Amino acid sequence: MTWVVIVAVGLGSYLLRVLPLFVGGKLLASPRAERIIANAGATALAALIVTGLDRSTASATDTVPTWLCAAVALVVAVRGGSMQRVLSAGAISYAAVWAAMWLLG
Repeated sequence: MTWVVIVAVGLGSYLLRVLPLFVGGKLLASPRAERIIANAGATALAALIVTGLDRSTASATDTVPTWLCAAVALVVAVRGGSMQRVLSAGAISYAAVWAAMWLLG
């Protein structure tokens, strides 16, 4: 499934770069097309993260940090944080939960 998403995003990116050569810039200059193009990267990253969530919860010790950091990242994203802030919040919360679990035994 992950490879399907990666290939689809790659093909979509290629088409968006080649399409203006064939149809001109009028089709891709609309606000709707610009909004779709702007959100394509975040959408692909979200798809990769969601498929990773399903695979990473093999044991109970993996489930808590994984879902907690995903929830923190989601809150940052919903509040309008940049992609760097979303990834940083998820990574920092993941490390903090693992450290707390290690300290608690």
